[in-house]
Amino acid sequence: MDNMLNKYSKKTRWIIISIAIFIISAGITLLLINLLPRQNTAVVTSNLTPAALVKQYVDNNKISGYTINPNFADSAISYKPSGSQYELQINATDNAQFARTSGSVASDINKAISDGSKFLSSEGFNRVADQSATNIIALIYDNQVNVCKLYGNQNTTDKSSKYGLICATKAEFADEYNTVKSLLTLDKQLGDTAGIKAITRVSHTEGNKSVSLLYITPSNSSTAPYILVYAAIDNSWSYLGKRNTPSIDAKDSFSLPSDLKAAINDPKYGGFLNKYVY
Repeated sequence: MDNMLNKYSKKTRWIIISIAIFIISAGITLLLINLLPRQNTAVVTSNLTPAALVKQYVDNNKISGYTINPNFADSAISYKPSGSQYELQINATDNAQFARTSGSVASDINKAISDGSKFLSSEGFNRVADQSATNIIALIYDNQVNVCKLYGNQNTTDKSSKYGLICATKAEFADEYNTVKSLLTLDKQLGDTAGIKAITRVSHTEGNKSVSLLYITPSNSSTAPYILVYAAIDNSWSYLGKRNTPSIDAKDSFSLPSDLKAAINDPKYGGFLNKYVY
């Protein structure tokens, strides 16, 4: 190699030697990197059930002056399951709410949301939707197996406030999606569901008779929401008709279409449907 280098000027020889040293150093560095133990970068996902998540949240997220609200009734959580074009709403059995009847400040709710977000992040959750409205913060989180709704709001009039957590499994939403989808297929005139933003199912059963009301929120805000009505005897379901969601802004929305009225008054239902469709 010395004979080969002598063919070049001193400057050129130094350049060649520098390049050779760089290549050798880079090779040694790559070799050492490959020999070092690799850090486990797997995503941490909580193994806690919704009930355990809520319990742990309650144990670690209490703000001074707030107590658990024993009369808490709102357990609704909306989420768009994988493969669905629309959000679905279910009532989760695992939930908790902290409340303060007076003297709260806005920073209470900000702290509750911040602390709750950190708790969910530590359990492998990611925020997937913001369903907040006026004076209400509502954030949806999910991980590989669960869905949670973190929320808080303050009444600016009486300075009362509340915050809490609602959790359910993704399997519950998958079951609801399959149930709703099976009902929608009975409506031959429905067509594409791309125009639907959200669906809430409300069902009632007495003996061998059942009714399901699908409350539809269209994607287009200029389209009025409506209700699809289904009924079953011995779990054999039929689509009965469609009506507008009753609204004080549209007086005719309180009247049932004639075809739907005839369907719910069919003698085979024995007056059962009149309790829930009117």
